[in-house]
Amino acid sequence: MSLNDTSNVVTSFLVALIVIVGLVTETKSLAANDAAVLVEGRDFVIKFPYEKPKKPQVVEFFSFMCPACFQREATVLRWKKQKPDSVELLKIPVSFGRADWKLAARAFYIAEELKISEKFNKLMFQKIHIENKRLRRLTDVEKIFIEMGISKADFNKAAKSFGVDSKLRKADFLVKKYKVPSVPYFLINFKYEASESSSQNQDALFRLWNLLPSRDF
Repeated sequence: MSLNDTSNVVTSFLVALIVIVGLVTETKSLAANDAAVLVEGRDFVIKFPYEKPKKPQVVEFFSFMCPACFQREATVLRWKKQKPDSVELLKIPVSFGRADWKLAARAFYIAEELKISEKFNKLMFQKIHIENKRLRRLTDVEKIFIEMGISKADFNKAAKSFGVDSKLRKADFLVKKYKVPSVPYFLINFKYEASESSSQNQDALFRLWNLLPSRDF
């Protein structure tokens, strides 16, 4: 390759790099502009003004035991299918000091540990709210996992794992930190809350969940 050819290659590479950087910058700018269209007070309220978000997130505090959470799940799943890739949905199970809710929260993190969350969440809501399944002890949870094809050994390993226990403790901490009043309860970036008008309209709510997370980045 001649010196001239090398120079052309380097020039082409630099041009391509500049284009890529420009596109990324433009994308971030558009996202910021979209978020700016949202109005504090009308579309959302700043619930925790000193929070420093680490990533764009919609956070849902919920419980499998909660009828309102079951009813809301279809809306959450519809949004999840069309949400921006940059926005993460973070589900946090609450217990509120109730034994059966605590079992349900543990079940959520066991499924997460076993990497079957999506299928399990759907089945768990169905078991509790359609089949009227009651959770009184861990063996009741175990039966659901075995029905899904999980071995007893794998279930026990996940159920007693340090990872599951740690996530449960963190979930309890977050419920107290963010003063979760009831469920389902949603925060954006652990900082913003949807206004009453946004919460009552699905299109407005999806718009808020899609755009507001980028406000802090």
